[in-house]
Amino acid sequence: MVATIAATSMMAASAMAGSASGSILAIDGASGRGKEKAMKRFAIVLMMAATLGASLVGPVQAQRFGFFFGDERSDFLPERISCLNDYQIRMAVTKLGYRDIYLNVPNQKHIEVRASKGNWVYLLDFNYCSSQVESRTKLRPAG
Repeated sequence: MVATIAATSMMAASAMAGSASGSILAIDGASGRGKEKAMKRFAIVLMMAATLGASLVGPVQAQRFGFFFGDERSDFLPERISCLNDYQIRMAVTKLGYRDIYLNVPNQKHIEVRASKGNWVYLLDFNYCSSQVESRTKLRPAG
């Protein structure tokens, strides 16, 4: 396709160069090899522009595939207008049946919580804006 465009544009450029009617390629004082160089440069620039234009179409089409927002379970849970503070996080985790609660540093609406439930110590990934446990890892027996 690009070769067809380049060939068509070169034929149009050669037709335009033959006429001195104020076209883009009608160079005053240029004759013979000067016109050939100008046409070659014009053809190269035109081919580069066509190639660049064709390459820009590819990434736009590739953006249709991939992960979209709304495809995770947590995307459907409503978030609070104001997120929980430390005390409220401890109370929410206590309501889930955990005891001996230790909080780590909050990071992007998540906080790691180490807590005991039954005979095990767990590491919880707690979303303090939706008040949900995102993941739970069993660490060791409580003791």
